[in-house]
Amino acid sequence: MDNLAWVAILRHIPADKLNGFTIMVEGNIEITLQSLLRLEVEFAVIKGRLSGSQDAGRVFFVPYCRMINLGTLHPIKDEEYEAIFQTLTIPTSSAFFIAPPPPPAPAPEPVAVIGQTTPNGHNGASQNDSGLRASIRSEVLERYRARPNNPSSSANLPNPRHV
Repeated sequence: MDNLAWVAILRHIPADKLNGFTIMVEGNIEITLQSLLRLEVEFAVIKGRLSGSQDAGRVFFVPYCRMINLGTLHPIKDEEYEAIFQTLTIPTSSAFFIAPPPPPAPAPEPVAVIGQTTPNGHNGASQNDSGLRASIRSEVLERYRARPNNPSSSANLPNPRHV
């Protein structure tokens, strides 16, 4: 079978139905599919497990020229087959592999500095600021250590202000 045909068939199977399929490669080795990570011109990158094993999540680089067949683990009703493969068409050009360009990456959010106002009007003192969290954590530890009758061992922890 042509590489384009394998790619078209594999792309056509819905992700939620993929784990019901196996690929047999030369040597009569069956790979139970979990997901398709990548479909290239000469090979597929498949996440799955060898049939008969419990080692799920393994990654296989499988050349299309080594694939013998694609089958299902469980019986499929005619209606299910029609729902999955009725609109399958096999391309005749390798332009099929040219993927549309990825969407542009979102612009990074400006880093907030405590005490400065950001363009959106916030003062920069956000909970996502790791420096702010570290200072709050130190203050909390300092108050905890200063408590009278402190029977805990936290008094033995290193104090970042005295190091």
